[in-house]
Amino acid sequence: MGAIYTGKALVIRQPWADLVVDGVKGIENRSWTTAYRGPLAIVAGAARDKRAHEEAEKIAREVGLDTFTPATVYGAVVGFVDLVAIVDDLESPWAEPGAHDWLLARPRRLNTPRPIKGRLGLFDISI
Repeated sequence: MGAIYTGKALVIRQPWADLVVDGVKGIENRSWTTAYRGPLAIVAGAARDKRAHEEAEKIAREVGLDTFTPATVYGAVVGFVDLVAIVDDLESPWAEPGAHDWLLARPRRLNTPRPIKGRLGLFDISI
């Protein structure tokens, strides 16, 4: 069986990764920028961060998300998005002051996450 995806990947800590591939969070905040635009595999980071879960739950309530499900998948590709633009100073509950706001579109979740070891920055994968 051949690869289902060959291309760029980005690690995002949970629960942010789930919120991105579920289409709830259409922005990813980074301290750096890239000229790359196109498909991205979203890798749920392997580390568990209780503070990130608490912060995500708070913002999810602010944007009217009725239910918030804690992340259960770590260290795996959980889905895909398209990186369509990078802007600064976006007005959104998901945006962070001083960060580059990566605008993400067409979220799609994998039915079965694919375990993978992540790396910093954008990196190439074939799964």
